[in-house]
Amino acid sequence: MDPDGKNEYRQIGWNGFRISVPREWDAERIGEKYVLLGNDGVPALEAKWDVVKGGSNPEKALERLKKSIPPGKRRRSLQPCSVPARWADALHTFRHAGFQWQGERYSGRGVLACCPECGRTTVLQFFEANETSPPKRDPVDYPTVLSSFADHPVDGQRLWSVFDIRLLLPENCRLVRHSFAPGAFRIEFDADSLRMSFFRWGPASVILDETSLDAFVGNTMGLGADGVKFEFQGDDIRCEFKSIPPQSSFKRWLWKLRKKPSYQWGRAWRPSGSNRILAVKAQSCGRFDSSVPESICDHYSTLTTRSDS
Repeated sequence: MDPDGKNEYRQIGWNGFRISVPREWDAERIGEKYVLLGNDGVPALEAKWDVVKGGSNPEKALERLKKSIPPGKRRRSLQPCSVPARWADALHTFRHAGFQWQGERYSGRGVLACCPECGRTTVLQFFEANETSPPKRDPVDYPTVLSSFADHPVDGQRLWSVFDIRLLLPENCRLVRHSFAPGAFRIEFDADSLRMSFFRWGPASVILDETSLDAFVGNTMGLGADGVKFEFQGDDIRCEFKSIPPQSSFKRWLWKLRKKPSYQWGRAWRPSGSNRILAVKAQSCGRFDSSVPESICDHYSTLTTRSDS
């Protein structure tokens, strides 16, 4: 899958931040409103964003940025600079201010982009290795990267795409927590009264050689005591599960008093040609329309990476 139509680029999306970067770049660190992209441990692009009072003034935002940097050579060397013309053209819908800095191992040049519509200020800075640092990368077309930057949902959808997963969610879905461990990803969102969790496990060939898909999902999600029923969807690499409420009204009343959400629906599958297992779980204290998470499953996928193990 190449959403950009260019094999050399890939889209990164995280909590409202969206940008296309060279395909070899990937997330090195992720926070709620922060991503550091790099290539095999070498930093390439750092982005931070927030809605700031008076954020439409990039010069004042630059002063706040300098004060927020820990004391050291990088803070002392950070200076305003002109924004290259091609960078300015790429960011023509934003108010912006340029800066540059010199560190021990890396130097950088960046821009503060202030959105006049939503008040969000985003700091985008590119890293360049000094002579004593690891070998320098091939030249990057920074204006092309910057021209793809967006801080608004597209068609009411937000992109969540890091590592080898790609997910489109309605903009009302609020990030609750995330965890990226080797072989196991999990991202959770709240949307009104519905909690939705997205999982990615691998390698699927090893997991499914040792157990069945439903047993793995049930054990990993701790579904054994939740009155959950599994149904396979025509093969052994796609299944769905849902809560089975008690029959009596009294037991249903007791069921709702539990600390855990009473109703849940989920789907797990191994995408064709992939060595991953994807899963979606929706849960709520009350009944909900499963067509909502069902439709979201169609927008959750895994991408081909340099190593699909």
